[in-house]
Amino acid sequence: MPSSSGNLIPDAVIDSWMAGHLVAAAPSRVFGSSLWTGDTSRLLMLDRQGRTLNAGQNACASGIQSLALIPFPVVSGGRGLLQLGYRQPDSFTEDDLQVWEAAALTLGMTLALRAAQEESREQSKEMAALQVLAEEEKTRLQGQLRHADRLATIGQLAAGAAHELNEPLGSVLGFAQLAKNCPKLPVQVEQDIEKIINAALHAREIIRKLMVFARQMPTRKSPCNLNDLVREGLYFLESRCACEGIRMVRQLEETLPEVMVDPAQLHQVLVNLVVNAIQAMPEGGTLAIRTRSENRRILLDIEDSGIGMTREILGQLFTPFFTTKGIGQGTGLGLSVVQGIVTAHGGTILVDSQPGKGSRFTVILPAGDPPKSQELS
Repeated sequence: MPSSSGNLIPDAVIDSWMAGHLVAAAPSRVFGSSLWTGDTSRLLMLDRQGRTLNAGQNACASGIQSLALIPFPVVSGGRGLLQLGYRQPDSFTEDDLQVWEAAALTLGMTLALRAAQEESREQSKEMAALQVLAEEEKTRLQGQLRHADRLATIGQLAAGAAHELNEPLGSVLGFAQLAKNCPKLPVQVEQDIEKIINAALHAREIIRKLMVFARQMPTRKSPCNLNDLVREGLYFLESRCACEGIRMVRQLEETLPEVMVDPAQLHQVLVNLVVNAIQAMPEGGTLAIRTRSENRRILLDIEDSGIGMTREILGQLFTPFFTTKGIGQGTGLGLSVVQGIVTAHGGTILVDSQPGKGSRFTVILPAGDPPKSQELS
């Protein structure tokens, strides 16, 4: 029986022969592209300079006297080699070589087919993965377009409503303040007028938020230290935290660069986020406020240990008029206004939250060396 294990001819000799750098000398014969011999001890090969190499030394040492080398094409564009050896001399005939060459060709075709099938499977997997990614990206972009369209529509409605309400509200507030200054008003009337003034001021604040959301209010920017804004904003919220069993932790980077912001609007961002954090901890907890800088960006973290949010809520968090609070407890504009203010300042806001593990809001603003004051509209 033939043997096909191991290299019966040295690798360097095989490489040179298959590359056409050697020719077989007697007592060998060539059939098609194959070479065989019936006496490996006398298998010689000649290089291009006419030098003789003993090519059958390994085979002879292994007890192989008859040897056949049958090349076949492989998928990489190179050539494979089928080696057959018999321990008896002169064991090959031309018929044998025809059968073995056909077998080698079939082997090459089988390997090529297997490689093509494997490549096809890999391509199919890649195409399927790309199709999934494309569908996800398409869905995401469609969602962004729908969201942008809704925001634009709501912004136009909000701006129109705010403008229409501003003038009559100003009249109500002005006449109420004039009436309050009238002498000798009954105490009950004076108290009622005060309620009218407070209600009008509250309505004016809602209109202001609508104007900010619709980006109708001018943004007055000036160089500010974020730490100072945080300290001022928290001053009025510390007592509320203490009353509700919330421990406030501050970690403010002392060497924080200045940022170009509208102090009033950034104060609104801070208060909105902190109040939301307090409301997320009805049974108390820890509220951490951190400032830091990295890569010419200023970061403000507001993190609570409250009830957290689900992925569904996170997906709608900045949608105008979306709220998880009860009736009369929130308008659903707070976070929309926050996002609008941060975006108007060239920044972004990130949210990380898990149910039962609290939430972290990160406001990212660009740092720089701006002029002393600036007004945009």
